[in-house]
Amino acid sequence: MSIIGHDVPNSKIIFKRFNIKNEDHYNKFSSTVHGHWFNQKLQMILPIKDDGNVKSKGSLLSKINTNRLSIENEVIKYFSGDSTYHKENLFYYQIECTLDLLLEDNFIKEYIKGGGFYGISQFNFIDSGNVVAFIPDGKIVLSLEKDTYQQLGLVGKKSSIRNNNRYIVTLDTHDFQSTSKNYQHIITCLRDRISTINLIVYSLDPKSLKLRAIQFPKGVLSKVHQMKPTQFFKKYRIPLPPKPIQPEFKSSQKEIRESQLMEWNELLGYISCDIEWQLESTDEDPSSKVSECFVGTLNGFISNHVALDLVSKMKEWIDEGWIEYGCINLLGFTDTPISWKNIEHGYDLAAENDNSIVILPKGEYWISSFSSSIDNYS
Repeated sequence: MSIIGHDVPNSKIIFKRFNIKNEDHYNKFSSTVHGHWFNQKLQMILPIKDDGNVKSKGSLLSKINTNRLSIENEVIKYFSGDSTYHKENLFYYQIECTLDLLLEDNFIKEYIKGGGFYGISQFNFIDSGNVVAFIPDGKIVLSLEKDTYQQLGLVGKKSSIRNNNRYIVTLDTHDFQSTSKNYQHIITCLRDRISTINLIVYSLDPKSLKLRAIQFPKGVLSKVHQMKPTQFFKKYRIPLPPKPIQPEFKSSQKEIRESQLMEWNELLGYISCDIEWQLESTDEDPSSKVSECFVGTLNGFISNHVALDLVSKMKEWIDEGWIEYGCINLLGFTDTPISWKNIEHGYDLAAENDNSIVILPKGEYWISSFSSSIDNYS
């Protein structure tokens, strides 16, 4: 695995390369994806491999690449709102309540202490308000303005982000005992000193890692949201995997790799934004070509297990020879107090905390992590 950091005034790109035939690399890859807990958008890009064969489809007998037909049949369960997979794996709850209600003894025993409960506050800003996150290891993180922190009466610490007059309170539900004075003090403070908040949440079953229905305590207003996917096929100019660096350029390897990475991310960014760039160009470019692509998008509150499921499928589709490679873009929430695992997140212009995952042939996986320059990514 190699890591390249690219610094620009307001963001960072951390590049990691893995060969998943190496067990240690695969574990690190999975850990990186798992550790990005809060995803608001998933976009999958699949450049279709041209096999030279076509089949008739529909009453007009239009000719379609057979690899495209294969991909159409495969992706429908992920990007069709009518599929069983979609109904069982692509929903979340929007709730309104005071925080103390989510820390009732029975609720935390059933959903939070065992892990797999994800939640993030809505309508408040990380740079000018109070935000809350439930992370799947049984902890609750509150990022608070100074006045709110002083009024709350719970122990915390000053934010680790420079020039940031905020405080972080972390509550570990594993330490909660319903009869203890500390637990009762926490409940009282959250009930009486913090107003009602809005959150989006979901819960994974600790054993099956599948989404499960949540029975909220009395007083919690809740609504289920089923994600609405979009999908289409379209021609774009796609980047091609970079060729090995020639021996005479080894001394400049880092600079060459950074240049290749920036060009790669730029072209994928055009596809992400639906920009048709140089489709008619006749210039031969060894680093890119025009290809038909499948683009599927999910918006909402998306489990990283869905992303890993799609990664596994993309590997199968590459092995079948249907696609050149696969890409998944995962966009994080700008106003989350946590970005990767337990890294404190701050707002700096765009407040990036995003992952772009590329699955290549021969077991090579890439992750480009886009991080705010003030976050201490590790």
